[in-house]
Amino acid sequence: MYNRRVSKCHPRVEAYGTVDELNAALGLARAMVSLEPVHGWVVELQKHLVTLMGELATDDSDSPSWGNWQPTIRTCKGMCGMAILG
Repeated sequence: MYNRRVSKCHPRVEAYGTVDELNAALGLARAMVSLEPVHGWVVELQKHLVTLMGELATDDSDSPSWGNWQPTIRTCKGMCGMAILG
């Protein structure tokens, strides 16, 4: 995107790779769960994680709106907190 290259050990690559691994684990969990509320929650969280990966992969100077990934992080953390608290 935006014709930029970064090293494979760049912190952004590490960050969105880690988020991608989390997303894959959630996909496995979603495939194994039969409770619809849990299934729907996982789908919503995965959508936010895909957005977050795009935001992390985009340099702040390329798109100021994409560079502000903090709201997406807060949304994901809030969703996880709601799931833990029930």
